Formats: sequence, structure tokens, C-alpha cells
Amino acid sequence: ENSNYAKEIIGLPSGMHLRRVISENLSEIDIDLVAKELAEFVSTQQRPHHKHLVLECTNLPPYKAVLKRKTGLDITDILSCIEAARPNTIHSQFLT
Repeated sequence: ENSNYAKEIIGLPSGMHLRRVISENLSEIDIDLVAKELAEFVSTQQRPHHKHLVLECTNLPPYKAVLKRKTGLDITDILSCIEAARPNTIHSQFLT
């Protein structure tokens, strides 16, 4: 591990569909659009020194598979961490 690299934290740009759904409390979400936008955005932020992706927002784990396919990175997400600590807490569809 090279400790010279700062931990990099990125947030969703304001124009992304998922951010709008969350911030504007929209009642409908286009899951395919969210998956496409997230995969494209995260891959544009990825650098050769990145080894792992942490999804701390509870809205992101449903897109973990598409992010893994796009980036090839190992991923840790908050819902899986909760489930590990408290089994049968999180619905299985959010743990894939």
C-alpha cells in the first residue's frame, strides 16, 4: 500500500439523476439511467492507484454490480457492513 495517496472522496454531481431524485425527493427513479450515469461517472474518476471503492451512501449499493463491472475494483458498501454486523437486517436484493 502506498500511503502517499490521499483518500479520495467524490460525491454525485448535481446534474445526475440519482442526486436529483434524492435532493428533490422525486417519487420516480430511472434505475437504468442511474446505473449508466454512475458507471460512467465513477470510471471517469478512477485512477491507476485506486484499489478499492467504498459506497457509504445507502442509495448506492443497488448499483454495486454495475460499478464493479465497469471499474474492476473491489467494493465495500454500507449495507453489507450493516448486514455483517446485524444479520437479516438488510433485504437481500440490496446485498448483491
